[in-house]
Amino acid sequence: MKKILSMVLAIVIMIGIVPLGAVTLTASAERWGGYYTYVVENNEVTITNVDDAIYGDVIVPSQINGYPVTSIKDHAFYNCKSLTSVTIPDSVTNMGEWVFYNCKNLKKAVIPGSVVCIDEYTFYNCYALENIVIGDGVTRIGARAFLDCESLVSVVIPASVKSMGYNVFDDCHALETVVICDGVTEIGDGAFLRCKSLKNVLIPDSVINIGCDAFSSCESLESVTFSSNSGVGLDAFYNCEKLRTVFFRGSDEEMIKYVMDAENSGLTKVTWYANSCFGASNHTYDHNCDAECNVCGDARDIIGHRYDEYTKKPTCTTDGYTQYYCVGCGDTYTIDLPAINHAYDDEFDVVCNNCEEERLCVSGDANSDGKINGRDYAIILQYLNGWNVKIDVAATDVNDDHKINGQDCSILMQYLCRKNVELK
Repeated sequence: MKKILSMVLAIVIMIGIVPLGAVTLTASAERWGGYYTYVVENNEVTITNVDDAIYGDVIVPSQINGYPVTSIKDHAFYNCKSLTSVTIPDSVTNMGEWVFYNCKNLKKAVIPGSVVCIDEYTFYNCYALENIVIGDGVTRIGARAFLDCESLVSVVIPASVKSMGYNVFDDCHALETVVICDGVTEIGDGAFLRCKSLKNVLIPDSVINIGCDAFSSCESLESVTFSSNSGVGLDAFYNCEKLRTVFFRGSDEEMIKYVMDAENSGLTKVTWYANSCFGASNHTYDHNCDAECNVCGDARDIIGHRYDEYTKKPTCTTDGYTQYYCVGCGDTYTIDLPAINHAYDDEFDVVCNNCEEERLCVSGDANSDGKINGRDYAIILQYLNGWNVKIDVAATDVNDDHKINGQDCSILMQYLCRKNVELK
């Protein structure tokens, strides 16, 4: 007994010493949908882990138990090797590091513009990743986010992305096409290191820094375009054996400092063209699907938008939508899908064929006023006598024989007279 009293006293003293503000309450993790482990903090859901048994084409839920999903923690989808595609909802604003690390069969990922940053190592070792949609709104791509994505063929960096960390697309050996939209300001060190299939690169005027080794060992690179706004880091184009042409947006005087730059031997032994749109690689367009060069007005064959789509299906009571993403330039548009409404076999049916929700139906309440009384009896008689009155057919069929007739009137009258009868 003394020991118990001593423990209670100690706890009381501790409470007196420790201020309430110093006590941290941590939300407990819960499970949802068979795969997702999550916590709720400040009425927002953070997905902390996803069972590696998850498979196929996955659309991450935008809500769990009525709370919006706003965050996905570090390593959440780690080693989900049966995952083939993933679409992040636009409720998510924050994604941690290493989120899809080692998802070796992931082929497609859609990241909406609501996500501020694609963080470090997000898609590291996603060897099968072929298609990545980066929404306009993402502002930063972290270091090595796409390291070793060996199957990635093309990527569009939207204008909202201001910086790319170091080695972002390092060892993306199949990468042939990179569209860097005007608005990007920094290409990190080694950003496209060893992208062996990359042939032409057009760097917009907004880029002020091309990092060290940014395009080093791009063995197939034949031409590059950049402007006098861009600083070029050490060995940015080192070991680009096929690089023959630089299309330079700037004057001859400005060009000299790059041509004579001993720290960039990859640029000193090539042919330079200044002050023109010489060569198609130097044309600039509003987006990758645009036809007319912004500088010289030269027209090319219109590539046209190529859309992938994501559909949120409508329910009986809520609208849905289909959102289309252009894989070439990131253009999006949305088509609203109206709610499909409840559907029943007939007026007697109370279970919706679409959603299986059972509608509210109180047997005997023919006029749907929430009460069973003489008014219901009277309106049934009026209905049977051909009056133009509205009744709830399922509620009026008190004997559940799928007919409205005098038997229903009789049973309802007996019920109102407190006879020993039941309404079905």
